[in-house]
Amino acid sequence: MCSSTITGDTGMRLGDPRRPLTVPPLSFVKTRGQPGGEDLDILVPQLLYLPRALYNSPWETKKDIAFFRGKYTCSHMWEQLYGLRDACPRNALAYMSERDRRAGNATALDVGLTQTLPETRPESSIPYRLGEHPQLDLPIVPKVSIGRHAPHKWLLNLEGMVCAYRLSQLMAVNSLILHQRTPYFEYFYRSIRPGQHFLEFWNTTVRADGGRGGSRLLGIEEDVYGAVEAARALEQTSPGRIHGMVRNSQQFAAKLLTLRMRMRYYRAALLGYKALFPDMDEYITRYIAAARKHGFLG
Repeated sequence: MCSSTITGDTGMRLGDPRRPLTVPPLSFVKTRGQPGGEDLDILVPQLLYLPRALYNSPWETKKDIAFFRGKYTCSHMWEQLYGLRDACPRNALAYMSERDRRAGNATALDVGLTQTLPETRPESSIPYRLGEHPQLDLPIVPKVSIGRHAPHKWLLNLEGMVCAYRLSQLMAVNSLILHQRTPYFEYFYRSIRPGQHFLEFWNTTVRADGGRGGSRLLGIEEDVYGAVEAARALEQTSPGRIHGMVRNSQQFAAKLLTLRMRMRYYRAALLGYKALFPDMDEYITRYIAAARKHGFLG
């Protein structure tokens, strides 16, 4: 079992159609929209990060802010596109959030990282520079359980090294998810839709300006602040649509993303995979016999 990943020019997509695959790999996540086409991995559920309950907080008491807490993790996929060192969604939004807080204008974002960057010393802050903007020491913030996300209207779902496996947990909260556009997707992503279960943000193209920072940075800023403004505007004009997306999201998580349903999906996927190979039973019998011969099985 594996995860299909990309890391700049040096990473490896296990299910890349350009690779000489003998059989398609089973993976928790794969990519689409990348060179060579959609990965050929067969997606199966991960079983560690999943909804354990539904979490509700009265809408009228929720904070009108886009909230995120999480570790520093980064796919490094966007550095070349934006022309910025470490153009990672989590880093960039944490920088903007801290910049706004220091300016007394933290009205859109509450984004915090719960650990230092790996290339820094284990200190209490993260020195970070975004484009040509001044360096900031980003504060390390406490971890926040999924249930304690509920007092916020808007929840940011940000990729990590891949898709971070957080979306299914956030769907259990009665808040609206602002989902980052990303080439990474899990087994259930094709069954949910923007405008029905969540709203999207994150530009996948930027205006070229011939330099570093400038309008490239603006491409990130306009996008996330614009997404928050759009969610607020929709709440004012069509509150039923906001609550409908939240309801659809929670119902999907409660019905289809539980451990029991994931195991049923696993069974169907493995049976279908086995059916691709008529000699699978014979192969497994030989494999187990050889493993026992070498003392690997009791």
